[in-house]
Amino acid sequence: MKNFSYMGFSANFSFSRLLLSLSIFLFTLFLISYVKINDFIYFIGIIYFVLAIIPSSITYSNQLISVSILFSHYFIFYSIFIIGNYIRLPMKLFSIKENNKLLLVVFFSLLLIIPFFIKFLPYVNLKNLLLQDIYETRAIQRKINTPYYGYTYSVLNKVLIPILIVYSLVYKKYKTLLIGVFSLIFLFLCGAHKSVLLGSILLLLFYFGNVVNKLKFFLSLTIIIIVSFSVFYTIDNESLLPLSIVARRVFFVPSLLDSFYFDFFEQTPLYWSGSIGRNFIDYVYDKPVPYIIGEVYFNSTETAANNGIVSDGFSNAGFLGVIINGLFLGLYISVIKSLNISHKFYGLYFLLLISIISSSLPVVLLTHSGIALLISALIFQKNTTKFDSL
Repeated sequence: MKNFSYMGFSANFSFSRLLLSLSIFLFTLFLISYVKINDFIYFIGIIYFVLAIIPSSITYSNQLISVSILFSHYFIFYSIFIIGNYIRLPMKLFSIKENNKLLLVVFFSLLLIIPFFIKFLPYVNLKNLLLQDIYETRAIQRKINTPYYGYTYSVLNKVLIPILIVYSLVYKKYKTLLIGVFSLIFLFLCGAHKSVLLGSILLLLFYFGNVVNKLKFFLSLTIIIIVSFSVFYTIDNESLLPLSIVARRVFFVPSLLDSFYFDFFEQTPLYWSGSIGRNFIDYVYDKPVPYIIGEVYFNSTETAANNGIVSDGFSNAGFLGVIINGLFLGLYISVIKSLNISHKFYGLYFLLLISIISSSLPVVLLTHSGIALLISALIFQKNTTKFDSL
């Protein structure tokens, strides 16, 4: 940990903390293994367990976060588990004939992407496909971006085009499949955001095969990777980069940021004055919250320390905010579960969970297309379990 001390990490292992975190951890694993759980809830729960519960348990054992942060993440997990699994919130929207859905998705996708061709085509850099000139392309995107492109970019690459690809694969419409693949490649070239590539990989990963077996493999692989890189680093402490990328950035930085958010906002919650409550409550800072955390804890005015659902809830209303966020997420997941969607769409929700763990809830719903994904589930994904056998 000493090599990561510049980030706020330190090694201060506590055996009593390990016993507590391990006891809750094993009890939760027992529930996951032996209680009958809806496949979609199991899917969402395992992802949150791997990306949030495991890192929080480890950082708590090393006295990097308080027990309240660990329990906050367990509250989010059990909100998903209990509300999602045992409460049914069916929602009805107008229905569309099955043979018209693909046509409608193609229409909306092309309608929304045409302005991107007009605006971004002159700036396309094919080197981005080789992961070169990434930051140069992002700088150009920031310069010419507008709210339209900011919001529809996410709707296209996280919702509409992936749905287009799923329908094209299911019905073997290879021309529309090519349209979808080409559109995703072009969107990647518009902003060089690797999440576009990640979303495509996740979509295909969960399109084929048994989703439950893949999740068990994902859970096992995650633990093996963290332990292996840790052992490898112990043997050869010059090999820091793999451990940094896989373990620190993906798993432990969000957990550490939780402690910073809890520390900073313990006495002065925002009450959503920086987002949905801005018209009712004065926002007391001169910059967005992530930049405040970056400046205070990383001594950098350019670092945006974005973090997820627990930090967002606590920064707005303390533990009440965490409870509100957890209940909201549980209800959101419950609605999706009640729609009986196909496993072939699950990759979309993996990407959503990554956003929930790394961004505030309003940002997830608006900028990262949480609302658009819910609407698309009601219109295009509902009662598609028949796809699972195709």
